Amino acid sequence: MTKFGNSLSAVLLLASLFAYQGYTYADTPVVERDLTKKVLGPRQLMDLLREPIDSAELTSSVAFSRALSILQDQLKGKGYEISFVADVAAFKDDQPDRPDPWAYDVKLPPLPKRPSLGQALSQLVGQLPYTRPTFFINKDHFEITTMAGATFHRLERRLDLRFENRTVHGALEDLFNETGLAVVLDARVAYRARTTFSANFTNGATIGSSLRVILLMADLDFVVLNQVIFATTPREAERLRYLQNLVTKMDSSPTFQLAPAAE
Repeated sequence: MTKFGNSLSAVLLLASLFAYQGYTYADTPVVERDLTKKVLGPRQLMDLLREPIDSAELTSSVAFSRALSILQDQLKGKGYEISFVADVAAFKDDQPDRPDPWAYDVKLPPLPKRPSLGQALSQLVGQLPYTRPTFFINKDHFEITTMAGATFHRLERRLDLRFENRTVHGALEDLFNETGLAVVLDARVAYRARTTFSANFTNGATIGSSLRVILLMADLDFVVLNQVIFATTPREAERLRYLQNLVTKMDSSPTFQLAPAAE
């Protein structure tokens, strides 16, 4: 394989690993958040995905909202307060005639007796009757959405941000802590992220436009690969977009089957 092929394979592999079938703005929390409790941030929620849970109550069919409430109760017993929110707009975009996801029945398939929270969520969310349903961490809660909504809808949201003498790398950390939106930085040009800058993003700037300007400070750009935001050089980003478009066109092209030879 050429150096070009190895590079692309590595990027796509990285993207698939970070996609996590899982890691949008929602409308209906399953349980109201207790504001007297300590709020968990994105990193704490990522760690919590490894926490084992008891699957006994989830091996029989229950409404999706009830399944999430069971998980909440189990973690509350361990001192963790978590919230789940559904991106109803993304589900309506995907299946306009279907009701909100909370009422659909789900259950855990045969799993270890104490699967992790991440394993349980992936299995439960994956049973919702939508196109590639998934979940991700949004600042201080878990959001349930479709794969299409997981990245692109978030990039379209509006958020005021301010940076003062901050490195690009530090700004990406701040963005993650504020939104849960993770950016994978190309290791080949990671040194550029040490560039410092000051900027105010106000008046309803979208997260996507703010991110593009932040990366531009270090002569970087980003491309979305399998719902993963990958920051690299503008030239490499453009090359990857071209390859993505090429693959999309190939996937949408009609396929032909040769007729069997006449006997």
